[in-house]
Amino acid sequence: SCWVSACGGPFVAVHMRRTDHLQMFGDRTPDAAFFAFLDRHAHLPIFLATDNAETQVDVLRRYGPRVRVLAPIDPLPCPGEEDPPDTSGPERHTTVERAVTDLFICVEAHAFMGSYLSSFSDTIALLRRARGRDVSRDAHVVRSLGGKHYDPEVHSVELPEI
Repeated sequence: SCWVSACGGPFVAVHMRRTDHLQMFGDRTPDAAFFAFLDRHAHLPIFLATDNAETQVDVLRRYGPRVRVLAPIDPLPCPGEEDPPDTSGPERHTTVERAVTDLFICVEAHAFMGSYLSSFSDTIALLRRARGRDVSRDAHVVRSLGGKHYDPEVHSVELPEI
């Protein structure tokens, strides 16, 4: 698709779920784990799928022109408001339509890392395998294989054969 082409050839993708994940599960994949994954693939553009404006800004600041996003998550005030909306709360900051587009872009990545315990990331990982993508460079484990909390040793477990 045109969105995949816009990534400029091979690219890595990360799904960094942030809004309600900590509240729901009491844990989340640390930013440092995502940054280590992205640093291992420093020669490739990055596609960032996230539901959080602050996370998008942090990754854009850290990786600059390597980062591709579907669209900026706008923290600007709505008409009639003086202050920007609170982007630190548990509500998602993107539309479902945008999330689905993010999902299918991530499926086509050269390598993928998702958020631990995220069914969205699990869906990406399973669709990557179903589409015949090489998942040997991925750093995601489907949540049913892991424990309750993020563990870097468990997070990288290879998926079983389909």
